[in-house]
Amino acid sequence: MIQLLVRREPRAWLQRAWSYVSDTTGLVELDRLKEEVHAKERSHEKALLSRAEALRVHDAAVASRSVTQAELSRLLQRKDSWDAEDVQRFTALLTRDYETRGDVEQSLEARGNAERDAEAAQRNYMRAVQASYQTELLFSKKISTLSLYGTSALIIVNTVIFVASTVLRSRSEAERLEAFRAAATDLTASADRVQAMLADKTPHYPKGSGGGGGGGSTDQASQTTPEPLDGVRGLLEGPVRDLLDDHRAVAWAGGVGAIAGALCVGLVALVRSR
Repeated sequence: MIQLLVRREPRAWLQRAWSYVSDTTGLVELDRLKEEVHAKERSHEKALLSRAEALRVHDAAVASRSVTQAELSRLLQRKDSWDAEDVQRFTALLTRDYETRGDVEQSLEARGNAERDAEAAQRNYMRAVQASYQTELLFSKKISTLSLYGTSALIIVNTVIFVASTVLRSRSEAERLEAFRAAATDLTASADRVQAMLADKTPHYPKGSGGGGGGGSTDQASQTTPEPLDGVRGLLEGPVRDLLDDHRAVAWAGGVGAIAGALCVGLVALVRSR
């Protein structure tokens, strides 16, 4: 159960963060307007189909009445020669003409209503498209502004990191230079002391005698020489190690700046893709 909560917590946090970003940038409003445009489009198409059906019904009613009136006209032309069947037919045609006239009036009214509904649906659809277009323009401006601010912030952060790393590096190099100078001074002093010690410990033999003993003293003195040199070497290793650490710190700072830039660019690209 605890592992499930731990797994769900980052996902819930990401969902809340994305919801906040969507509300702030206007993505939610843009999605709502897109859905409204689709709904208005479907309503417009439905109204067009209804108008087409009303037109078809009205045309059929007009055609039926025209046929009835044509038959009445032909029947009235030979009114003097009617028989009982013609009288019945005339009565039926009058009844049909009355019915078709009512159908024509009803279909005409339905046609007018369908045309008005289609025009209203078209106006609503155009308004929804216009509102969506204006919202997309505002969203594009927001994205452009966000991209500009993000790029500016990234440039400022990289500049600050670069300047800070440069200042720290210059200061550390100045300190290392002072350490090297001090080490060189100590090395010179140590060399002078070694020479003085050798000069003091070297016995003065007459010419041509005691050469072997003098050689042994010289060897003993030369064995004492590496001690101050080792101290100088140890003194130099510390600044060199610190200098390498400074270079690593500068590399880490550059890497962090590059990652931050990549994250900003990725966020802007993700928002634009939406």
